Amino acid sequence: MTQRFKKGLLLGLAQISFVTSAFAYDAINLNIQANDLAHYKDLAEKYEFAPGQLQLNRETTVNFEALETRGQGSIAYSRRNFGIKLEAPIRVGRVQSKKLDFLSMSADAGYISTRLGLLTAEALEIGAPLPTAYFELFLNGKSNGLYLAVEKPKSAMNKSPYVVRRGYKSRFDHDGAEISKKLTAVQAEEIKAVADSIYTDIATKTGETLFNSLKSKMDIDAYMRWMAMNSLYTNGDFPDEIFFFVDTEMFKQGKIYFRVTPWDTDDLFKAMHNVSINSTEAAKPENAKSILYSYEDKLDRSFSPVNTYMYEQFKATTRAVITRLNSDVTDGMLRHIYSELQEYLTNQNVITMSGKDSGRKGALYTKSEVESIFLKRKKQIDERRAILLERVK
Repeated sequence: MTQRFKKGLLLGLAQISFVTSAFAYDAINLNIQANDLAHYKDLAEKYEFAPGQLQLNRETTVNFEALETRGQGSIAYSRRNFGIKLEAPIRVGRVQSKKLDFLSMSADAGYISTRLGLLTAEALEIGAPLPTAYFELFLNGKSNGLYLAVEKPKSAMNKSPYVVRRGYKSRFDHDGAEISKKLTAVQAEEIKAVADSIYTDIATKTGETLFNSLKSKMDIDAYMRWMAMNSLYTNGDFPDEIFFFVDTEMFKQGKIYFRVTPWDTDDLFKAMHNVSINSTEAAKPENAKSILYSYEDKLDRSFSPVNTYMYEQFKATTRAVITRLNSDVTDGMLRHIYSELQEYLTNQNVITMSGKDSGRKGALYTKSEVESIFLKRKKQIDERRAILLERVK
């Protein structure tokens, strides 16, 4: 790791006022029933635990009403992800809630991407902020390694009357939506119709007409900032990692308008997934120098270079985003995250459990390996930024 990269922990973070320079070692112990501990990994599917207790830093004890393993592809990991609902909120770092996800980051090399992605999204003011915090998780007193705490996305948007996650194939998961009990069935159907009309617009409108129609229904500027961030960080899998939620104040005034909040950024710095779509689109001559990184979702594809007006809007946004996320800022974020990790990665419990991460096959992290991953991420960001700067001229 270069001296310049390691020097000056908070250099470049002047624009990110929410970052603090004090790092605490946090530990959470879940007291669960012995039968649950013995069997929660028997099957590669969600497991629901009996109620129990959470203890934070040996000081605060709170009962939990619900605890479950969570995730899609991660549901079979040795170090499971957990979702928890507490009787009262706890605070870990800047995360304060009684509805939390505990992410093992098992497929997140060096434990960097998830933290970096959500930190950057917050800095770019993309939807509801989702602060994160590292901590060591214990199950009945035995370490389960390093985790990241984050408020459940739907909980962070709990004032919204309607929160829906977008899935694959350019569709919203309305069946899994969080719907306010104050909404009537008619209102819920109206909201669903507006959400779905986003994709109807894409199929029936073009150019400035399409852009203005989208802008009237959703925060398309924040969405473009999210696309630009994904392009800068080469996010390999993001179409389903975003929530659309109705703006509460605008809804009170009679307007259905969607904000967006990203989620689960552990696939940063990876090749594009869904090769069948992405490879076909990327191979088109008009996309040879595109600033898009994924063509999987129809909304993203509507910003392809062939759609001149839409692409020019995206270029302007990308230019602003990569100017804001200059090398001082992204270097500062990486140094900040590196500093947060240091005490955890000197803990033998955390190092031992790292060998259980996805794909590690028992290999434990070393200080030099983690440093090399951080340096690699810096290099990847700098090289991608240079490419994007050339393409947005």
